[in-house]
Amino acid sequence: MKAGPVADGSTEYGEMTLRRYQDAIQSLERASALDPSRPDYRKAQADLHLRLANWMRILESMGEVLPSGAPTSAAVFQKAEAAFNEAIRLEPMNADHHFALAVLQDAVDSLSGRSEKELERAIKAYPVNASLRYAVAVQHLMNGRAGQALEQATVLAKLAGAAESGPARSQLFSAFEIAWRATKDMQVLQGLCPDQPKALLVLDEYMRRKGSGKN
Repeated sequence: MKAGPVADGSTEYGEMTLRRYQDAIQSLERASALDPSRPDYRKAQADLHLRLANWMRILESMGEVLPSGAPTSAAVFQKAEAAFNEAIRLEPMNADHHFALAVLQDAVDSLSGRSEKELERAIKAYPVNASLRYAVAVQHLMNGRAGQALEQATVLAKLAGAAESGPARSQLFSAFEIAWRATKDMQVLQGLCPDQPKALLVLDEYMRRKGSGKN
């Protein structure tokens, strides 16, 4: 399938979008050269490369002609991974860097096993962060790894059950939802629910909502 004529705006839009990505990436590369110790510059570069790679992949999958001068998605994925790795080298205990790299690795090849290792590194960097546990669980679930998703949901439920603040209820709901999507088994949810009165009330409400078809 050939790209449409410039008159319809599609080719012109594609080339303009590509230039914007390239200009932003070059700007960050200059910033990194001036201050090479800043991991956030590398992370920002990687994020832009990843967005560009996903866009290139969509065009390729549709059989579209890429904008003039555009790299292949594979080449941009490699640049994104290199930038993520550099950010990790500069800040090895930043869980967000490891998680972002895992997302990229799943996008490239979710069966390689590389993303699971990177997600483990993210968790080790910040093991008590409930939001991270949820994000990791969702990433596993989206890529067909129900067992790993359930494992993270179980830990998330324990973290939420031990918490005293308001967000704990929402986190516990999230843990139940992940477990339900992974297993479709209410007994599994009962098994991972903390044995605490407030947690049991949340489980009861979740089960009633599922039973009434509201979720």
